[in-house]
Amino acid sequence: MVVDLGGDTADITVHQKCDDNTIEEVLPATVGPWGGNSVDDQFMKFLIESLGKWVYEDFKRKHMKDYVDMKRCFEAKKRSFKAEPGGVIRMPMPQTIRKKFDEVKTFQEAIDKNEMLKCVKFSTGKLIMDNCLFGSFFKKSIDGIVKHIDEILQAPEAKGVKIIFMVGGFSECLPVQD
Repeated sequence: MVVDLGGDTADITVHQKCDDNTIEEVLPATVGPWGGNSVDDQFMKFLIESLGKWVYEDFKRKHMKDYVDMKRCFEAKKRSFKAEPGGVIRMPMPQTIRKKFDEVKTFQEAIDKNEMLKCVKFSTGKLIMDNCLFGSFFKKSIDGIVKHIDEILQAPEAKGVKIIFMVGGFSECLPVQD
């Protein structure tokens, strides 16, 4: 089985080795929306719920460079994330997003209204969040991949699968490998 985890999709196919040492596709590729971008989407959803849609959209529209830098930083954190209990992720946040946020409400007010923010602090220009919260951004994608692989393995053509090759950039993320 080849599980190709890219940015947008997870493409899964099953091959078998033939007697003449060639490879034959036994199940054609199936595609699902569980690529690495789905983790990014969950983080952006968290920001929108935490900051408010207006703050997020205004920041994105008026401070594109800071927005792109924040996404790049998230991508680096995503690729190197280890889900160690009690650990935290420290992610630099642009000052422009903090200023936008402070125009609407204080960070403490947001924490009081959003249960998810109980796992988050803002200190010295960094968003500090518990590993459990950061790991939750992976959940929807990983659950979709695992469920789909399980469904494929139930097919008669996949009964002999002994090896799963994971390829593609998203497969490098440790939570996906676990």
